Amino acid sequence: MIIDFSVENWSSYGEEATLSMQATKERNHRERVAKVSSSLSVLPVAAIFGANAAGKSNLVSALSALRGLVTKAQPDLSDISGRHFAFESVFAKRPTKFEIEFLTEGFKYNYQVAIHEGLVVQEKLERGIGKLSLVFARKGSEVIWGPKFKGLGHELDELSLEQLRPNQLLLNLSGCQSVSALAAPVSWLTNSLLILPPPASQARTPEGLLKSLDAAALTSLTSIDFGSLGFDIKTISLDPAIAEVFTKLQSDIYEQLSPALSELTQKLSALQLGISSELSEDLVALRDSAKKVSEQWSRPEPDASELTVTRESLAGDEVSLSIQSESDGTKRALALLPVFQKLMQEGMELTVVIDELDSSLHSLASRALISRFLASLNSDSRRQLIFTTHDTDLLTTSLFRRDEIWLVDKSKRTMQSELYAVMEFEGVRYDHDLRKMYLSGRFGAVPDLMAV
Repeated sequence: MIIDFSVENWSSYGEEATLSMQATKERNHRERVAKVSSSLSVLPVAAIFGANAAGKSNLVSALSALRGLVTKAQPDLSDISGRHFAFESVFAKRPTKFEIEFLTEGFKYNYQVAIHEGLVVQEKLERGIGKLSLVFARKGSEVIWGPKFKGLGHELDELSLEQLRPNQLLLNLSGCQSVSALAAPVSWLTNSLLILPPPASQARTPEGLLKSLDAAALTSLTSIDFGSLGFDIKTISLDPAIAEVFTKLQSDIYEQLSPALSELTQKLSALQLGISSELSEDLVALRDSAKKVSEQWSRPEPDASELTVTRESLAGDEVSLSIQSESDGTKRALALLPVFQKLMQEGMELTVVIDELDSSLHSLASRALISRFLASLNSDSRRQLIFTTHDTDLLTTSLFRRDEIWLVDKSKRTMQSELYAVMEFEGVRYDHDLRKMYLSGRFGAVPDLMAV
């Protein structure tokens, strides 16, 4: 679970902005708040509202960028530097900073990164149950290990720090999985933090997730999408003419790639002798990847799959329709339902961040998904949903606590995005009509329509 996330000098965020998931003394819906310790309770949900171009998506992209820096095979740090705040020249000379504090496997972790001109300026990791202790701190190429973690001995040797590049995070080293103090945060960022971009930039839902939908999830689809009974993923035969062109193209490319791939695998096998174990593992992985590419391109027949949705006709028969004939709402539901099903599994450690949750969904459908998730929680749950939305019908204390409702506004004076919670406004009670107050401009973060 995310406890806090801060970003500085990223896109529309100049000065530091912080999304805090730490629960306040708000008493509303307290039964679902995650009780971590006597001094720390973590919110299971955050709903982020704001006008178009205020910076909601930039907050999500900042979190996604941090995750990618750790989890991608070869992240490009120059892309990070290129996203600095552009409306004041001084920010071009400052590093972009990310800081995240999160909970996993019973420990709190605090991870900080600063990047400037495509290089790692600073990197720091702390861990603890109560008070945090330094795991490592890095400035430039110098890495200092905390007093409690110097004794890791041979585990640290597995990191091969001499291989650490100036444009690479320490947590991005493949050897981190072998070091107990580093494996957990890497695993959480890789497997327990799921970020969904807006539908316009989102790839199709993976078949594996769709196939994981059970009967209960399909019932949910029926209830929010006017009669969908189910779906199927079928392998289809391409038109013979298209298949012939595709097969020839595939064959031509394979003929050109095959000799180079064979030579590459042989050289990689030879290089394994007399090198470090970590590099050897990387070479094996690279060799295997080369073999896999070779095998894929040598397939004699092209394959394709089609997602079909099953509906009931007036006569009671099942009718299969291509997903392309379905509404954007159906497609959006198919993208979200597997995620929400996973999010509602008891015992799961998972944080899901969704940009534009309500896109193409009816307000009642969005509310149903959120309500079912929240109803599945208790104080021992470690599941979390963070989303951006324009759906003001969700702005109600019957659904959210005041500290779970966040707003993003673009300052006319500084042109920077500002992030703040409804809880920060004095005189706002849990029984107030927050939607009415928001639309009237009481909290800011609404479109400026004076010129329209």
